Amino acid sequence: MDISIDIGFHTLPEKEFYRYFCIMNTKLPIIASVLLVASCGHDEKRIQEDTGLSYHQQACMLRYNDAPAEDFIAMQQKAVDELRAGKSSDNPIEVLAQMGYFYSNIGDYVNAIEYLQEAESYLLSHPEYELTEGSIQLYGDLGNIYYTLGIQDKSLEAYRKGICISRQLGGRMLSDLYRFAAATYSSKEQPDSVLECYTLALKAIDDGGTQADKATLRELIMCEKADYIINSGIYPDSIKTYIGILERLNHPEAWAPAYKKFTLGNAYTKIGKSKEGIRMMEEALDEVRHQGDTESQAMFLKPLMQTYAANGMAAELLSEFPIYDELSDTLLNREKLMSVIGSDMRYRTSKSEDEAKLLKLKLSLTHQRIISGIAIVVLLLSGIILFVAIQRRNHRKQIQLQCDRIQSLIADRIALNNRIEQLNRPEVNKSIIQPILLEKADEVEFRKTFNNIYPHFISDLRRDVPGITSGNELICMMIYLRKSNDEISLAMGISRESVIKSRYRLRQRLALAKEDDLDSFICNR
Repeated sequence: MDISIDIGFHTLPEKEFYRYFCIMNTKLPIIASVLLVASCGHDEKRIQEDTGLSYHQQACMLRYNDAPAEDFIAMQQKAVDELRAGKSSDNPIEVLAQMGYFYSNIGDYVNAIEYLQEAESYLLSHPEYELTEGSIQLYGDLGNIYYTLGIQDKSLEAYRKGICISRQLGGRMLSDLYRFAAATYSSKEQPDSVLECYTLALKAIDDGGTQADKATLRELIMCEKADYIINSGIYPDSIKTYIGILERLNHPEAWAPAYKKFTLGNAYTKIGKSKEGIRMMEEALDEVRHQGDTESQAMFLKPLMQTYAANGMAAELLSEFPIYDELSDTLLNREKLMSVIGSDMRYRTSKSEDEAKLLKLKLSLTHQRIISGIAIVVLLLSGIILFVAIQRRNHRKQIQLQCDRIQSLIADRIALNNRIEQLNRPEVNKSIIQPILLEKADEVEFRKTFNNIYPHFISDLRRDVPGITSGNELICMMIYLRKSNDEISLAMGISRESVIKSRYRLRQRLALAKEDDLDSFICNR
C-alpha cells in the first residue's frame, strides 16, 4: 500500500517520508531558503548569489517547495553537468542519487534507475568518499524503485545495503528502511518476515539515530502494521487487538486520515460491526476521490465492494462496479507498463551484472597473467643469476687451481735448485753439480697456465717492448708473480748475476727513469 502523508505545505508518499525528515533537520539557512526560492520566482542566479547554494541544493529546495518537476529536474541536471565537468563541490553520490530520485517522482523509472545505479557504482568504486545519509537515501530510493517495478529480490538487496550503511552511521533512517523492506516482503507473501521488519523498525526508533519525531514515526509504523494484519487476514484473532491500537493512535501526521479511517472501517466489518465499518470505508473513499487519487480509489473500492457483496448490498455494488472496472483497466495498463519496465530493468541489470562479472573475470585473468609473468621472469632471473654465480664460482675455482699449479711448479723448481746449491758448497761436495734449467716442457706448461690466469699480460708486454726475448718474458712473468731475484734465479736455473743483468736490460728497453721501480712498473700493468 502506498500511503500518503500530509505534512504542512505538501504531501509526500510513504516512501518519501524519510526524505522529509532529512530535509527538515538540515541547517537553518537551507530551510530559510525555501521562502527565498518562492519569492524570487526560481531565479537560479539570484538564489546562488543570495544563499551560496549549489545547483544540487537549489534543486532540492525547488522540489520541496512544490516547484514544477521540469524546474527542479533542470536545476539538478545543471548539478550533474557540473559534476561531470569536474567543477562540483557536492558529494557525487548524492548528486546522482537525487537526480534518480527526481525522475522517480515523475514516473520516469528508466532514467531514475540508471542514475541511481550510476550513483551506486560511484559509491562502490570510490571508497575514499565518506558515507553519508545520502548513501542511505540512495539505497532507499533504489529499493523503492525495484519494489515498484516488481523486482523484489533486488529491492531487498538494496534495503539490506542501506541498512548496513545506516548501522555504520548510528542507525540514521534505519526504521524507515525496515518499513520499506516490510512492504517488499508483503508483496512476496512472507508474513513472518513482514512482522519481523516491523518489530525491527520499532526497535530502531529508540536504538537508532533517527532525527524524525519518534512518537509520530512510532504511530506510523503501528498504523502500517495494523493495516497489514487487518487486510492480509493472516491473523484473524488479532484483528480486535489492532483495532484497539488504531483507535488509540492520535497523531494525524502519522498517517493520512483517509487511510486510517478505511483500515479501521474494514476491520469493523470483519468483527460484525458492518454498518459502522461500511460508513467509514465510504467516507474514506469520498476523501481520496476528492483528492483525485486514482490508485487509492481502486485500492479502497475492491474491499468495499467485497463488503457490499457479503452484506447483500447489490445496488451499492452495481453502482461502484463500473467505476472500479474503469480504474482497474487504468491500473492494469499501468501494471503492464511497470511489468515491461521491470522486465527491461531486469535485463539491463542482469546484462550489467554479467558485464561486471566478465570484466572482473578479465581483470582476474589479466592479474593472474601478470603474476605468472612476473613469476616466470623472477624464475628466469633467479636461474640466470644462479647460473652466473655458479660459473663465476667455477671460474674462480679454476683460476685458484691454476694459481696453485703455477706456484707449485715454481716452488718445486726453487726447492730443487736450492738443494743443488747446498750440495755445491765446498765443505759438502768437491765436485760441482750444474743447476737444472727450466725445461722446455715445464716452460710450456708454465706459460700456458700463466696465460690462462693473466690472458693479456704477455700480449701487452710484447706490444710495449718489441723484440723482447723469451727469457726476459719469463723474468717479467716471475716479477708479476712477485718473486724475488733469488727465487727467479732458482726457478729458472740461472745465476743471480744473470737475473740482475736481465733486469737491467729490461729497464733500458722500458725506458725507465732511475727513480722508477721495475717491479712496481710490471706489477701495475
